Parts: sequence; structure tokens; C-alpha cells
Amino acid sequence: MDDLNRSKEELINEINMLEIENDSLRQELNLYKENNKIKEKYEVDCTQIGGILDAIPSAVVIIDAKERKFSYMNNRALDLLGINYVGSDLDEHFSKVKALKLDGTPFPLEEIPVRYSLKYGKEVRNKKIIFERADGKQIPVLASSLPIFDAKGTVTSVIAIFEDVTEFRSLEKSLIDSEKMMKIIMENSPVGISIFNLKTGKFKYINPSLVSLIGFTKEEICNISSEEIYERVHPDDRESYIKQINLASSGFNIYEDIEYRWKVKNGEYRWFSIIRYFNQYIHGQPVSLVGISRDITNRKEYEEKLALQANILSNIKEAIIVLE
Repeated sequence: MDDLNRSKEELINEINMLEIENDSLRQELNLYKENNKIKEKYEVDCTQIGGILDAIPSAVVIIDAKERKFSYMNNRALDLLGINYVGSDLDEHFSKVKALKLDGTPFPLEEIPVRYSLKYGKEVRNKKIIFERADGKQIPVLASSLPIFDAKGTVTSVIAIFEDVTEFRSLEKSLIDSEKMMKIIMENSPVGISIFNLKTGKFKYINPSLVSLIGFTKEEICNISSEEIYERVHPDDRESYIKQINLASSGFNIYEDIEYRWKVKNGEYRWFSIIRYFNQYIHGQPVSLVGISRDITNRKEYEEKLALQANILSNIKEAIIVLE
């Protein structure tokens, strides 16, 4: 009878153990299903993120901090760098690719954004670098990098972003060349050229021809206040002078010249003809005026002589008529 009771107890224990094992298996199965869901979601998210990264125009590279290897490159990075470096060693890569400053001198390897972020765990933005690829092609880029940390604050990876600025470099060079050419033209122009800063109320540039016309040096005229500039205008000409200034300052290009007298350094009033137009904006407001001036004193004096002669002739003619 005891053996029978003992067998029942053992059977009950076995059943209880089976139920415990069954619960454990059920939990493991649920955990497995949940892990599969997480894995599937992760794969979907990775696919979506990869699609987004491939769609953006910037080159994106991800470096594994522990292995110091390329772990991801988007399509633009593949085009820009010319080789698929995924799985390659970062340091080996930089031993084959030259990094240069814009002036052609070597760019310090430790200052390259991705290496700097790996070493110091800091973000770097918009470093101007020229990369010379293994095939010898040079590509100017704006390079940025962003370190990614784990819960302990350790850098786990670095995201590097490159913007190809080849086109902008070409435009920048063209602009520099244009500015150089413009400066040569302005410096050698026979007419006076000035640039007046509306914000400071002072000239920021005058060319050599204008210097010779007014007698002041560049330094002197660029330090004269707008009040003194106005006071040197002949009292009879101030109304038309200030009207043109106000119109130009409001954004109107004044292609019709005005004629006015201005007191040059030696105290003499000289006649000038000037055209003004704005050439720079900030928030839609003109901030500088270009003036093109000519000294017309000789012409004015000649016109006065002609007017005087005409007046004399007219008076003589009237006198003759009276005598007759």
C-alpha cells in the first residue's frame, strides 16, 4: 500500500515537473517568437534606413569603432570613393588615400573628421578637404563626422558624411577670377569708382582715379563720416544729391546721373557727374552703393563761357536793333 502511495506521489511530482518544463518551453517559445519579431523589424528598419541613405545626395560611411573598419557605405559614397571599402581597415585605407588642404599641402591625418571622432568622441562639421583617390582623382569635399555611443559612453561607431563640392569649387574659382579681373578694371579705370557702406555711413572703397579727383588719400576718404561728405556738397546742390542717395538706398538703381559741386581737399568746389546703384543685399535690404563719378568742371566752365558769350551776343543784337 505504501509503495502504491509512493508511486502516486512520484507520478504527481513528475506531472508537476512536466508542467514546469512545459511552462519554461512555452516562455522560451514566446521569447523566440518575440525575438523573431524584433529581428524582422530590425531588418525592415535597416532596409528602410539603407533606402533613405541611398536616396540622399551626400556620401555616408559608417566606421566600426572597435574593429576600425568600414561597416557601411551608401551608393553616393561608393561613387565618390570609387571602391567598396566595406570590411576594409580604416588605417589601411588612409595609407592609400591622400588628404590635402585646399592649398595643396597635406591634411593632418589625426585631424580628419572620422579619425578625430574615433579618438576623441567629438563631432566635427564641414572640414574642407581634398581627397586624392587611389586612381589619382582629386575630389574636394566638406567632411563631417558624428560619434555614436553605447550606454556606457563608449564610442561604438562613427558616421562620416561627405559633400562633394567640386562644382562649388569651380564656381568659387570663377568668382575669384572675376573678382580679380573686376579689381584690375576698377583700379585702372579712368573714371572714379566708389563703394559706400550704408550701414556704417562710410566709404569702404575708392579707386585711384577718384583719389586723384578729390585729393584725399584712400585712408582719409574711408574715414570721413557721411555728415562731412554731405556738408562738402555745395548748398545749392544738396537737394538733388540727397534725393539720389535716398532713392538708391531704397533699392532703386539710378542710371541717370546727377551733377553737383563737391568741395575737394584743397577747399575748391569741383563739378562732378555721378551714377549710383546698389550692389549688395542683406535680408532684402541694400547695404552698399556703387558710385561712378566723373569730374566735369572743365565742361561746366566751358558751358558757362558759352552761355556768357550767348548772353553778350544777345545783348549786342538788342543794342543794334535799338540803334537802328
